[in-house]
Amino acid sequence: MFHKLTKAQFPFEGEPPALAKVPPRIPVGSIVEDDPVGDVGETLSADGTLRRVKFRMVSDVRHCWLPVEFLEPAEAAERPPIIPWAFLTTCVQAEEWINALPDTGTNYVNADYLIALALYESGLANVGNITPGTDAVGPFQITSTRWSQYLDKAHVPELTADDRDNVSDQIFGTAFLTREDTRAISEAITAHDQGAGTNTEPEKTGPYIPTYSDVFIAAVVTPLAAIELRKLQIAGKVDARIDEIVKNLDDLREAEMERIFRHNHHVFKVDKAEAEAKGVAAGPRTVADFYAAVNAKIDQLLADAFKLMQLHVPELLPITAGDAPWLEIALREQVDPWQNGVLKENSAAGTKRVLEYFDATNLSTSKVLAWCGAFAAFCMKEVGGKVADTIVHDPAWAASWKKWGNLAIPLGSADIPVGAVVVMSPPPDGSRSGHVSFYSPTQSGVAGKVTLLGGNQSNSVKDSDFDRSEVAAIRWVGPPLGSGGDVPGSDVVPPGEGIAWGRYVDKKFGNDAFKKKVIAICEGMDCDPSYLMAAMSFETARSFSAKQKNLAGGSATGLIQFTPIAAADLGTTVAELATMTELRQLDFVEKYMTRWAKGRPFKKLSDVYMAILAPAFFGNSDSTVIYENPSKNYKANAGLDANKDGRITVGESTAKVLVHLHEGLKLENRG
Repeated sequence: MFHKLTKAQFPFEGEPPALAKVPPRIPVGSIVEDDPVGDVGETLSADGTLRRVKFRMVSDVRHCWLPVEFLEPAEAAERPPIIPWAFLTTCVQAEEWINALPDTGTNYVNADYLIALALYESGLANVGNITPGTDAVGPFQITSTRWSQYLDKAHVPELTADDRDNVSDQIFGTAFLTREDTRAISEAITAHDQGAGTNTEPEKTGPYIPTYSDVFIAAVVTPLAAIELRKLQIAGKVDARIDEIVKNLDDLREAEMERIFRHNHHVFKVDKAEAEAKGVAAGPRTVADFYAAVNAKIDQLLADAFKLMQLHVPELLPITAGDAPWLEIALREQVDPWQNGVLKENSAAGTKRVLEYFDATNLSTSKVLAWCGAFAAFCMKEVGGKVADTIVHDPAWAASWKKWGNLAIPLGSADIPVGAVVVMSPPPDGSRSGHVSFYSPTQSGVAGKVTLLGGNQSNSVKDSDFDRSEVAAIRWVGPPLGSGGDVPGSDVVPPGEGIAWGRYVDKKFGNDAFKKKVIAICEGMDCDPSYLMAAMSFETARSFSAKQKNLAGGSATGLIQFTPIAAADLGTTVAELATMTELRQLDFVEKYMTRWAKGRPFKKLSDVYMAILAPAFFGNSDSTVIYENPSKNYKANAGLDANKDGRITVGESTAKVLVHLHEGLKLENRG
């Protein structure tokens, strides 16, 4: 049951009778939810004057007692909408975080897959439960059971069950669970191949590389279902019906399967319209048809995810300028000795050359094994220098190349750089663990295919087409994500007409009143107006909207993301701020900024942003540490920790605002 607070209150914390008032106050108008105590579900104190509730703050959930007399029945609080820029940025941060963990290994997670999964589960919206029969919530529709698996394995002490409903926490949780699913599938299928009497030699080809179809099935059904379905496909049992197979899995109840089929009907079942169009029977798909449908769905979702990244976070897409000198070696080998596929590995010359490729690896062999990884390593070793230094550990295994380089090209990208390292999952027959090759300069253009140039392709070196749905990773070497390539490191505003984002807001609001008021406010505060405009651009994801909700799903609102506490100190509420025009809300921006400046000038960009983020550090140097792990403030702002050292400095926290400053100073935005 939900309640609305009719009077701002300091909450009581602890347990009766030892209760104590604890600041800060919970603002009037806040929506709180019953938080039952014990097995009997009690929410009232013994004397009936206090109610046990939980209140979601910006970075955590507060459990406390509030006076019954100041609570009235209410509907659930409106779920903060997702801001695409913030969501996509956090997905990239989650990718960087999970893949940097030492135990991730080759179980790589791509940001665009996370985005694709959210598009599938919720249409990329911060929704409540839309999956009947479960308690799933949020953009990824994560259940409490799935969240508990994350908490049990991730060992992040500051996270609780309540954090499942926090958008940014859910993104990081999904990245972790995706990694775990990938690992479970890889280990299970590798072990299955070793004991199944197949014609493969798993110990000589490396681990199984899960497809994103595998990982997708694990997310929307269960990891066990993904494993069992892949085993059936490898075994050639492609005509079996999906519902009969999955229903027989020991740990899946029939009711759960009904929920899964209902929520994913367009993938798991052939509906009437599709059946009529294809001239087939409606109902559950076969294994073969199921994988075809899933592959098509994943391809479309990844393409849509890439388009969203292009639109909202182009600064976070890999910069793929430069060439691939290793490709020159591959092209040379393709012509001589392999004669573009004419010479085969079982010839004397072919065998001799393949064994020479293995000299570039740490795998010693006197016979021809799967050699695509050895070929890639050979090409890079031939280039020498810094290129040779990029060769991965255990390069003979295709899976090892999933972490080559420093950049992951989005799987749905329409612009893959020539020479990029492409890692493929195994084909449906399970005949090998995977494949690694180079993106060819000569693309066939066949729909749903990519053309790769590599070794061990039809037992030779040649161009070959592969299903795009089987691409597991696309890797490149380039400037770090978010570097922007040409973004200067200085916050000095170059001379010129207008201010940062001036032309942009003039166009947005249809006049120059907003810009003129910002300039007037900054003259009174001794602040460069471009600094304040950059900060507001960052805080609102370029919307400059008074109604802008918190980017990470919290309760902060407005041009500089006023928190409920900050709003109360200014004599207002976030609800009232959201009803104001942007011009009116600028008065509160001025009031807030001057309060924390205390007469001091805003000498640099970080002064402006520190006044917003951490006022106690106004005027401090860039190297000053403001938050440290595992504090709640660090957790709420972990995405600002650029070097992932568990500390956030003034300089790190301002880096992304600096990007907005220089973007706002571009000719098309400045004015």
